[in-house]
This record gives sequence, C-alpha cells and structure tokens, in this order.
Amino acid sequence: MQHKRPKFWSSKTSWLSTLLVPASFCYLLGHKLYQKRRKPYHASIPVICVGNAVVGGSGKTPTTLALIDMLKDKGFAKNPYILTRGYGGTLVDPVLVDPNVHGTRHVGDEALLLARKAPVIKSADRAAGARMAEEMGADLILMDDGLQNPSLYQDIKILVIDSIFGFGNERLLPAGPMRAPLNGVLHDIDLMVTIGKRTDSYALFSLNEEAPTVWAYLEANKKVDLSKRYIAFAGIGLPEKFKRTLEKEGAEIVAWHDFPDHYPYSAGDMMTLNKEAEKHKAQLITTEKDFVRVPLAYQKYVESLPVSLVFEEEEELMVFFNQRLGHR
Repeated sequence: MQHKRPKFWSSKTSWLSTLLVPASFCYLLGHKLYQKRRKPYHASIPVICVGNAVVGGSGKTPTTLALIDMLKDKGFAKNPYILTRGYGGTLVDPVLVDPNVHGTRHVGDEALLLARKAPVIKSADRAAGARMAEEMGADLILMDDGLQNPSLYQDIKILVIDSIFGFGNERLLPAGPMRAPLNGVLHDIDLMVTIGKRTDSYALFSLNEEAPTVWAYLEANKKVDLSKRYIAFAGIGLPEKFKRTLEKEGAEIVAWHDFPDHYPYSAGDMMTLNKEAEKHKAQLITTEKDFVRVPLAYQKYVESLPVSLVFEEEEELMVFFNQRLGHR
C-alpha cells in the first residue's frame, strides 16, 4: 500500500491527531506483543541496523549506501551483505537480488538500488535472511530498516533522523508517525545520523546524550543542466527533500508533483507527465529510487538525479566503528 504522510503528523495541536490517540494505545499494545513474540536470532557475524523511528523516509537508504562504501573502504568488512525487507516485492523470501533478472515488482525499488553496491538479500523474515547471508560467506550484515524488528539480534543500532521533520508530533501511529515510543527508541540506539542542516527546526533538541551523533547531508552526484526547465516528481517518504536538492543545484522547476511513497508509476501517469512537459517545453526529472519504478518505455523521457550521503564527522564515525566492531 502506498501512502502520503498526513500533514497532521507534524502538528501537536491537530484535532484529528488528538482524536486518533485512543487508536494509538491499541497500536502500542500490538507493538509490545509483537516485540515479545519471538526470541531474536544471533548471527555469527556483526549485524548493523540502519533504521528510523517514523513511518516514511528519513534517509535510511542513502545512509546504508554510504556506510557500505565506508565499511569496505576502511577494511571493516571484505564481503558485506545488505539485508532488506524489499517493500512491495512479490518473490518468496529469502532471495538474493539480481538486478539483471529482478524488477521492482519482484524485490522492490530499494533492493535494486542497494544491489549496485553489495550483494542484497530480500527477506521480510530478517532471521532467515541473515542465515542465508552467513551461508553465502558474508562477514558483516548491514540491515536497511528494521529497528523495531525483534527477529534478528542487532549488534549496532543506527537511528537516522531528518533534521526538518524529526519525529513529527512524536505520537504513535495512527495519531502520529512514530513506529514505537520515542523514549524507548532513543534509549535503545547506539548511534544517530542526522541528515540536513544544523539550523533546521529539529536539529537542536536533546536526544540520547549517551549515543554519539554524526551529521550528514545529501549531495547531487551530477550537475543539473541550468539551460533546461524541469518538471520534477517524486514518490518517496519525504519528497520535499528531492525538491530542495534540485533548488539547491539551481534548477528551474516549472512544476512539481509528489506521489505516495513507493508509488508504482503507470503508463497513464507518464503520459500525463509527458504532456505537461511538452506544454512547458520542460524536462522530466526524478530520483533514482523513483526512476526504477518508471515503466521501461518511458524511462527515455525522464532524467534521474543521483545523490550521495556525505558524513561531516567521518573521523568520529571511524572511531565509533573501531570501538564497536573491534571488540566483537
């Protein structure tokens, strides 16, 4: 199911959010029962989880991509595997992702992007995915999402936060965006990665003083053609981040469209966007994650803007991993 983040999730005074608070208590009960229902599997290799506390995007996938490069380049792992749920994928878990064979309907969009960096196993059952990685010779598992998943023991838990949205109104689903109570999330993590500017609204509040925080920002991997006019669209957790990136690069955006997260673009959608582009004499542009969901026949009409996550305190990050992985 695709979804857009409701606007009232950002407001602590919204009447609709307050009306849904009783339903949040039901969600909390279900969450607690889910957490207690199974004993976690302890893998024989380190498991690092990159997740968030809210529904929707905060930057988990670019953080995972940046970390996999760092872990390999700095010698923390020679054969790391990525473990992901594979949102929207139809293949029976666990499965080793093959970009030459699998499409988004098989393994989801995130799995295909991650597979460009390292072997990826799609498995909603994280314990089964971890066993498969061990059998295939992995020496480290980097799990994309799953902080609230109790099936696999996580040696290092990394919380990714968007510096603008933060935790929204800090209420549990469905009254707010929180997947778990905030206090419990902050108490249980080992490292925080905050993506954005230090002057953003959520950037300055106190979190877990015992867990180190590193700052990061998204950087475009190629220049935007400033001679073109663009119609931009995105169906990710925080589509506004893509729009801000384009504006930062100086792109002239004549129209903007945000779609639900993981939205599967149809031929009809692309025909409508193409007509609008022809009308404005503009170029369609989207994210890499969205591009893989565009029907193949229409990809030639769309540009994608690849981005990378850059860590501001890379030395601190190295110290952290040296301490945690060196003592395993």
